[in-house]
Amino acid sequence: MINTRKLIKQAIIIALSTYLHTYTTPTTTTLELPVPQSLESKKYKTRMRKAKTEKKKKIYTYRDMDYDELILAKNKQVESRNYTSAIKYLEQLIKLCTDINKASDHVLEVADILFTDGQYQRAARMYTDFATLYPGKEKVEYALYRAIVSSFVCILPCDRDQSKTEETLSLAAAFLKQDHFTQYKDEVSALFAQCQQRLIESELSICQFYIKRGRLKPAQRRLDTLKSTWLPLVPSMEQTLNTCQEELNMQDMLQKERTEKMIIAHNNTRKKAAERF
Repeated sequence: MINTRKLIKQAIIIALSTYLHTYTTPTTTTLELPVPQSLESKKYKTRMRKAKTEKKKKIYTYRDMDYDELILAKNKQVESRNYTSAIKYLEQLIKLCTDINKASDHVLEVADILFTDGQYQRAARMYTDFATLYPGKEKVEYALYRAIVSSFVCILPCDRDQSKTEETLSLAAAFLKQDHFTQYKDEVSALFAQCQQRLIESELSICQFYIKRGRLKPAQRRLDTLKSTWLPLVPSMEQTLNTCQEELNMQDMLQKERTEKMIIAHNNTRKKAAERF
């Protein structure tokens, strides 16, 4: 009887302890996160290797073209009058070309395109380079003629810098010295005469500028240069030079008269001042 009571008490105590433990102990939630794949795994290494080896798609430009492709592309650009691109293709063709005859043709074509596009400074330089690099070619006369025309177009008015006029005159003079150049001789002779006239007009305008400002010595130096340098080449300018000389002499005489009057006036002033004392 006594053992039964003890057993019942023990059962009751165990039940109460279990009940209290269940409602007083907080429950914890465990998150099951995916375990990251090891950086040393075979799949990870393979994926990273592919990512590193992937290359961007290369853009195909005129530098990647061969000779025939460049010819076709150049012709297409010329037909569409896209001269800037056409010149790029031609410059690349010159780099790739091993045939001197074809290379010379490409150089001349660049010069012609520049001339057509109105880039006369560059055109004159390219035509001159052609004549210098390929002096034995048949089109040397044509190239030099075009160089002179291109340079002449760039000449400034007579009251501006005349460096380009002198350059054009030198080119024309060198052309006219070649007896076998006959096709463009008349045109070059006309341009040569126009350059001479432009330089003469420039010198005369400078001379007139000095005369009007009373700077007679530099004006006389310019006039003397015209007489010694240009008068033997252009005899028709003698009358113009004589008129200019007469004007210079007149200004010189007037300047001397003014100087004499100033000296007389100064002396009279000093004389009157001396008489007062």
